[in-house]
Amino acid sequence: MKEQAIRAANSLRQTGGFDRLFQKFALRFESYGSFGTAVFVPTAEEHQIISAFLREYRPLPASGRLSVTGKKFQKAMDRSKYRGIYLHELLEAYFGRTLITKREEIEWADLKRKDWIVAHRQSCQNPDCAGLLDELLTNSERSKRIKLAYKRDETTFQRIYPYLCAILSKMPIRPSVRLPVLSSGITGNPHSLDRGEPLRHILLDVLIWKEEEAKVRSDLSAEDEAEIMFRHGILLEDMNNKITVIGLLATKAGNKCRKLKGAFDDRSYLDLSLRDISRYDSCVPVNDCLYIVENPVVFSTILDYFEGKDRIPSVLCTYGQPRLSALQLLDRIVASTPNITLMYSGDFDPEGVLMANRILLRYPHNTVPWRYSIADYEETAPSTLIEDNARLNQLKQVVSTELITVANAIMERQMAGYQEELISSLIKDIELLLSN
Repeated sequence: MKEQAIRAANSLRQTGGFDRLFQKFALRFESYGSFGTAVFVPTAEEHQIISAFLREYRPLPASGRLSVTGKKFQKAMDRSKYRGIYLHELLEAYFGRTLITKREEIEWADLKRKDWIVAHRQSCQNPDCAGLLDELLTNSERSKRIKLAYKRDETTFQRIYPYLCAILSKMPIRPSVRLPVLSSGITGNPHSLDRGEPLRHILLDVLIWKEEEAKVRSDLSAEDEAEIMFRHGILLEDMNNKITVIGLLATKAGNKCRKLKGAFDDRSYLDLSLRDISRYDSCVPVNDCLYIVENPVVFSTILDYFEGKDRIPSVLCTYGQPRLSALQLLDRIVASTPNITLMYSGDFDPEGVLMANRILLRYPHNTVPWRYSIADYEETAPSTLIEDNARLNQLKQVVSTELITVANAIMERQMAGYQEELISSLIKDIELLLSN
């Protein structure tokens, strides 16, 4: 029958006039699983040839479209010398390929992916990789994004899978390693884990899956990505991720950190990178309070005031939005001294209030908004108009009860106030607490 279909296809191809009709039939079958009705605007020659084959000539309607059902064409074949050949067989012979419906194509692709996963699961030795492959065989919500990435580009996923397993087998990575160094060691290319690279995307999805977080990679900020990586021992741009501190002590590998001890003895501030902080076993302020400011001018003014005095405050400057280095240091401080009070001061603008909100949510039992009352807002003499409604609307994200009142006041007045106007009050607060 296959040879008969090939002969029929060659004969009709030689006759000409059927090519576009057959393309329509093939497309409908692949899309819907049946031939249905093929509709197209034929040339005069195509109309004449097809009508002759169907043995029914009708003038074309005003639209100029010709409609031919698969059932009608099959009947015409059964009345011709091609009797006994099915339209499906004819089309496969005509185009030289198997006609597969979209549904069959999807099922076949799913089966191929499943076979690949099963084959790799049988030889997998790493528990994390084995767990991931097990979940990819199910419809687990946790692994949904990874499964989608696999379906979207099987070739890329299968190519980077060995690298992914090699990274997971090292976790948790201790001591921490810089991202380009890890990338080079695993793939031979220091840029394989750069932003936009598929290995980085899949790795982040897997780390979210590993932590059982209900997060979506596309919603992560650069800081969120850096923090997830850091928790597993991967450092991103640690030399640029700096903060400045004074009045802190720490231990490394069970010994006192000489750098912080020396700075404290000298009453000097110190810049700390994420690399420095990652090595601390513990970190404690020399006082019962740690003062956190976002503005380096405020930080410097506080230091100038207390220079030469008997006691110095413990102060952290975040340089704006608290980056990973600041959060990791605070994590260690809170873990080392659970009863520590974190006094956070910032600007009265959307960004400043959101920073305070972030710290309050992360350390709810330790953080105290420092000079964030309505009276403090008024003391800054707010006069800078916030014209961008998108910025103002960010204040709707504030959920900390201690900040909602001032957030609403800023939205209502649409005026920003700044931390520099409160420096004298901040210094008085520190001096009072140090004297007790």
